[in-house]
Order: sequence, then structure tokens, then C-alpha cells
Amino acid sequence: MATPEGKDTLGKKKEDFIIVLQSFGWLNVFTANEPAVIANPSPGCNGTLLVQGLRLLNVHLLTTMEKWNEKISEATRDGKIVVVNFSALWCAPCKTIAQAYCELADKYSSVIFLTVDVDELAELSTSWEIKATPTFFFLKDGRPADKLVGGNKAELQRKTAAIVNLDSRSRN
Repeated sequence: MATPEGKDTLGKKKEDFIIVLQSFGWLNVFTANEPAVIANPSPGCNGTLLVQGLRLLNVHLLTTMEKWNEKISEATRDGKIVVVNFSALWCAPCKTIAQAYCELADKYSSVIFLTVDVDELAELSTSWEIKATPTFFFLKDGRPADKLVGGNKAELQRKTAAIVNLDSRSRN
């Protein structure tokens, strides 16, 4: 259950969490600064499950427009590629593709991987014209460079590798 200060019952802000894996309707995350404990999801925690013992991956769960703007500004300033996963906890293809998304984040550590829950940030999802989940956007210089609708693992891997390779070639 969330407190008035926006903290969950474990005392962590939702923004401090990094998504690791979605499976069976549970969103598995842990904090960037310390191992987490296991807690059952509840409506007050927005379905968050903290998992101990998983290593930190480069996927950031965004829960506010402020965090979205911060991450996009950071990426643009630093010249980084961004991959955005617009997903939903209830979405079966989102759960299926989550592991591959996390593996890509681990493989391409120079890329910023973001996850946006379309229900939690409906305003952002609407502004990006999200019609289906999952939808992935590949951003370069803060602007869309490519898009993938659906949970096609091979296509997600191909498009991620392509934008990383394109970025590498443009820097050389």
C-alpha cells in the first residue's frame, strides 16, 4: 500500500525501481542501490513484486512524466539511443517479450531501455499514439527512428541491433 509521500510499504519510491522481468502478471523489480526483499503484489503497490538476488539490468520503469522527460533529456544530452517499451501488466505478449527485452538491455549497456505502463502513464501513451501493447520505439536524438508493434522477439532483437549499429557507424 502506498503512503501519502508516494512510497510503497517497503519505503522505496516507485521511481527507484528498475524493471527486471514481467511474468504471470507479476512485475518483478528490485532497487538499484540494494538487494530487495520479496513482497507480494497488491493494488497499493501497483502490482510490484520485489525480487532478491537478481542482478541489475539497464531497464528503467517510468511512472511519472517528470521521469520520462528526465530520461529523454539525459539520453539526448549524452547522445544515447533509447528503446521504449510501452506495455501493460495485463498484456500477455508483454509478459512473453519481457525477458528478451531485459536480455537486450543487458547486452547493449550503452543504450537506455525504458518501460512505460500504458495504464499508469496514459497521457504519455496517448501522445505517442499507442494503439497496441507491446509497442517499442527506438529513439535517436530524442526523436523516433524506428517502431515495432507486437511481441516479435526476433524483430525486437533485429531492430535493436540495427539502431545500435547505425549509431556506431555514425560516430566513426
